[in-house]
Amino acid sequence: MCNFGILLSLYTDLRIGEVCALKWEDVLFDERVLYIHQTMQRLQITNSSTSKTEITVSSPKSECSMRKIPIPDKLYDFMVQYRQSDMAFFFDRLERQIY
Repeated sequence: MCNFGILLSLYTDLRIGEVCALKWEDVLFDERVLYIHQTMQRLQITNSSTSKTEITVSSPKSECSMRKIPIPDKLYDFMVQYRQSDMAFFFDRLERQIY
């Protein structure tokens, strides 16, 4: 089966950081839209002895990047089937179940 993260990106034109930052609470099932209001980045840490990078979740660079994206029917059906806890990141368990 195809990787759902790639399909989601192709169907919705989301950036990879936006896809990675999605939580289930960002899926508005009643409206059939994704609410995009965060992005995820891996940043290099220069003054650390243990870790060279860290992952941060923050607001997008501009207000225009916060938006609602309609969910195509095929993706919506898949999301309903694999829905998780609202606070979970979208791809925590989903990717492991697809393979």
